[in-house]
Amino acid sequence: MRSTSSLRLLTIGFLSIGLHVACSSDKSPAGSSSSNSKADSGSKSSCVKPAKDGTCSGSTPILDQQSGCCLDQTDATSQCEANSASMAPSGTNVSDTSCGAGCTCTYCASEMFQCSTHPDCVKILLCAQAHNCVGTDCYTSGACTSLIDHSDNDAGISGDSVALAQLVNACATKTTIGTHDYTNRDGNTCMAGCQ
Repeated sequence: MRSTSSLRLLTIGFLSIGLHVACSSDKSPAGSSSSNSKADSGSKSSCVKPAKDGTCSGSTPILDQQSGCCLDQTDATSQCEANSASMAPSGTNVSDTSCGAGCTCTYCASEMFQCSTHPDCVKILLCAQAHNCVGTDCYTSGACTSLIDHSDNDAGISGDSVALAQLVNACATKTTIGTHDYTNRDGNTCMAGCQ
């Protein structure tokens, strides 16, 4: 029974992550590049290093683990969207802050940055997006079962990638997972996909 509840948490996480990756971009609608220049000027030229314990605080509370910089919310959102856009299929709706990566990068950038450091976490998100599956359906439908089972060198649902996918999902859906309570985070619940 323990594996069933772990499976539920894992597959729920897949949905949110997949939507983040597929729906976000550094490209503004109609080819505008305003958010791209913002990400470039904010996060690259004004890198604030984390404290010795690896945490960020104050006006730059979000750690982009890939760059090693602490970012403010605006720069974190832009960088998260740029990261997501680089992995999303072309033509994916990336500008809607009520769904997918547009939403999760706005409200869950830290969790998205954590997922992006684990290739299998990113693959799980992309699979969920590609198959438009939600929650345990990503696993039980067979759409992403093999990918999940073989993530993190066959660690499957007990692997880091699945745990990170679950963390993104909890943030996106404003729920609690373990000691992480997102029920009172700012913003609306992120819709899984952008139509």
